[in-house]
Amino acid sequence: MHFERYIRKHTSEARVELELVLRDNRNKRILLRKLYRHNIKTRSAEMADTADAFGKALSAIYRQFAQDVAALNL
Repeated sequence: MHFERYIRKHTSEARVELELVLRDNRNKRILLRKLYRHNIKTRSAEMADTADAFGKALSAIYRQFAQDVAALNL
């Protein structure tokens, strides 16, 4: 898990990187392992807007993960 905040003159950008793994413990195998990344520009350079952008980036990552799991047809 990696969170970064890039500050510019009037805005910033939130960058989130997260590796997610789905395991089948019964059969001792990995069903899915993927590194997800998502960047979101903030409305301002305020930390509150960056925190909001981190949350939005995580939501986007979890949506993509859910789509990837659904595509496995388990």
